[in-house]
Amino acid sequence: MLDDEQADIAVVGNSYMMPYFGFPLVLSNALGRPVELSWQTARVGPYKTLLDFLGGTQFHRESTRMLVWQMNEGSLEELPDARDWWEPTSLMPGTQFLAEVQRLLAGR
Repeated sequence: MLDDEQADIAVVGNSYMMPYFGFPLVLSNALGRPVELSWQTARVGPYKTLLDFLGGTQFHRESTRMLVWQMNEGSLEELPDARDWWEPTSLMPGTQFLAEVQRLLAGR
């Protein structure tokens, strides 16, 4: 029940969230409603992935009421500016990440 047009629940994460691994489908079945999916590879990082979703058209359709932000346990220790973990275009100071989340949510 992955359906970008009818879903008010979005799952945002890395490649472990792609349909092949089944989490969004299991979540959709458990909730009995469609789930929207947005994922990128792990080197992009969870911070940039979330910002890309919040800044995209999917989120701004105003249908997203619940957001499940998937982050691997190992990533919890790595901040948005972890050069050894994320690709260069994903790097940003933590304060910039928080400010961008606030800006994107305010603009919705």
